Amino acid sequence: MYSKSNLVMIILSFLILTYFVVEYFRIKKEFELSFKVECVVKDKSCSAAASIKNYIKVFYKNKLYQVEVNEEDCNNYVIGSKILLNYNKESNLFFQKNIVSYSKNKIIILFTFFIFLVIPWKKIIRIK
Repeated sequence: MYSKSNLVMIILSFLILTYFVVEYFRIKKEFELSFKVECVVKDKSCSAAASIKNYIKVFYKNKLYQVEVNEEDCNNYVIGSKILLNYNKESNLFFQKNIVSYSKNKIIILFTFFIFLVIPWKKIIRIK
């Protein structure tokens, strides 16, 4: 039914999908335990290149934190301004407001890819 290379791709994509689902629930739990805090933007690094991560550095309780943000938000933040971010005290991490939806979107895309891999296209199209 499936060739060896198809089986390898299916197993690999299933493992990756499983990882992202577990990661989604971890992020969701940490986000639910977080609370909003006001921070001062001390520095930022914004880039349009997809390979370079955008981040801001914020000052909170006499400590400097680096928070990954999307490009649009990064460009909107002004150095020296006060912003609200979600902070998890247990993990000592800051979260962007829409990190959970980004994780969910990754799962949807990977699940769609996984479904296309599992479908036996040779039987449906009757290619010999």
